[in-house]
Amino acid sequence: MSKVFISRKLITANRFQKILEGEGLLVEGWSLVTFGKIEAIEKFPSSDWIFFYSKNAIKYFFDQNKNSSKKDVKYACMGKGTEEFLSTYGKKSSFTGQGNSNKIITDFKNIVKGKSVLFPRALHSLKTIQIGLEGVCTVYDIPIYTNVPVENPAASEAEFLVFTSPMNVEVYLKNHKIKKSQTLIAIGKSTGRKLMHQTKRKVFVSPHPEEQSLAEFVLLVHALNKDDSRSN
Repeated sequence: MSKVFISRKLITANRFQKILEGEGLLVEGWSLVTFGKIEAIEKFPSSDWIFFYSKNAIKYFFDQNKNSSKKDVKYACMGKGTEEFLSTYGKKSSFTGQGNSNKIITDFKNIVKGKSVLFPRALHSLKTIQIGLEGVCTVYDIPIYTNVPVENPAASEAEFLVFTSPMNVEVYLKNHKIKKSQTLIAIGKSTGRKLMHQTKRKVFVSPHPEEQSLAEFVLLVHALNKDDSRSN
């Protein structure tokens, strides 16, 4: 039975895990990065929109800012998983980015032209959306939580290794070697580039970050591997 590793802590009701295990694959996962709140943020600027890259951005933002400064502020999210997590705080996403970063930037540009957008983010973030919106709207870019490498993370013997960020790639490869038998999968182009650059290996890059789309992509790669093994 094939096993899949993902560089993310698995939680109850994880759609990615449920889909893959429903197809007979084993799934294991742990984050290679730890998170923590950045202190001393006394007040967030008032904005028309607040854009969340991740569930952690939502968590750390609302832990520090129970009520946004503008009552009519609108929320935007990167992907369905982030949107669903936002709803647990009683908030609704007015824009949910789907697809790769370039598509999200293009779609969001048309909505926020001339407006102001707050980006609560991880300290070590690529800031892809913010950079793409330069000259289009007012951007408030504020790190609100740290993302620090885990020391001595465990290795995985899984047949498929799924990496969720460039930092996770960097931490894993600093501590472990990739085996020839392991297939590499990345969420997003930036993670894919990092993985290809450091391993000089073929990397499958998922076009969508959402859990269901990612699981379906892993199943596709799994099927391709099976076909390749039969033809050899």
